[in-house]
Formats: sequence, C-alpha cells, structure tokens
Amino acid sequence: MIPNLLWRCPLCFTIDALHQQRRWFTEDLLRCVYCHAQWSVIRRKGDDYYLRLLSPEPALGEKELPLWAWYERMKESFTPQPRPDRPPVLKPDEHIFLQAKSASLVVQEDNPEFFPKVKKRKEIQKLVYPFMRKVGKGALLLTDQRLIWQKDKIFSFWFSDLDSVYIEATHYLGLASGARIYKFKLNDSYLKWLTHLAHLASQKAGNKIFFSNY
Repeated sequence: MIPNLLWRCPLCFTIDALHQQRRWFTEDLLRCVYCHAQWSVIRRKGDDYYLRLLSPEPALGEKELPLWAWYERMKESFTPQPRPDRPPVLKPDEHIFLQAKSASLVVQEDNPEFFPKVKKRKEIQKLVYPFMRKVGKGALLLTDQRLIWQKDKIFSFWFSDLDSVYIEATHYLGLASGARIYKFKLNDSYLKWLTHLAHLASQKAGNKIFFSNY
C-alpha cells in the first residue's frame, strides 16, 4: 500500500524503489532497494500512518514522521526525467516518461471513437450521464505532449485537448476532454502518473487543465 503513495524513495528519490514487507505479528517493513533505507510502518488509530526510519541513522527530529510528511519530502525538487527508449509511435520531437504495459480503458458507451456501432443518444437524453463501458487492455505511454493508449490502433490524448486530470477513489486515472470522460485502470501508482502528468502538461498547456490534489 505505502509504495502506491510513496512512489519514489523520500531519501534517495529513486522512482519505484520502495518495497513493503507485510508481517503478521509486528510492524511492516518498508525498504528502498536502491539506497537500502528501512522504515517500520506504524498505524495509530484515529491518527495517520507513521514511518519510523531504522537505517540510515536519522537526523535529530527525523526518526519518526507521519506519512504525509514523508510524502511532502518525496515531492521535493521533483522533475520528470525522460526514458532512454523511443517506441516507434513517438514523433521526432517527443520523449517518453512513463509506460504501463497493461492498462484498461473505460469510456462512455456512446463514444463513437471507440464504439461506432452504438446509436447516438436522442437530443433529449444529452443531459443524462451515459454508462461507462470497458474498451479493453492496452499499453499506456506518457510523453511530454500526450497520453497514448495503444491496442489494435493508437489513441492519443493531447495535453492541449484536456480539461482535467484526476484520480477516482484510487481505482482509476481519469481524464476529461470536452464532454468525454476516459478512465485508465493501472497496476501502478496513480499518484506517480498524476504528478508526472501535472508537471508535463502544465509546461505545454499552462493553467488550462485542472488537476486533482497530489
């Protein structure tokens, strides 16, 4: 659970480096596989989760902090870093930052781009929120210009077309573009994707996109 929130080590800042070891009769252990830091995971009823730093030797006052404080430290000086690989789908001036090999996409069932055979809603039904329907699983890529979802064909979600990006109850990464909603289900940290999206899209689209808190 903790690595979904702390998606990079708050000490060495390596992404996807934390591993939580669950233990039945004592506190869980959180380890960084890169710098080998270790924390014990403490849950206090009516309060927050706390992480007690076991190694390396903590500085004065930094041994035990609430989870939110470690999260704030994790975000310090964060700047998205491009990956070295270049999938064929990229444009010459485009760079990839995140990739998920399997991401489920859910869209409104009346979206003709994905379900062209579905009849359009009648004019009187336009105010009715349509049901969501799963399109399938595909690869999801985040570049410095768009989100790319690739299954049988390539679908691009350009930053310039987005209105909002949000996390829905830790189950989906959601996008709103015009009157359309798109939801991605990942086996990855949604906060990691949201944070990267917020940094990259803000550089391209300015403040026109609303982002949920991260």
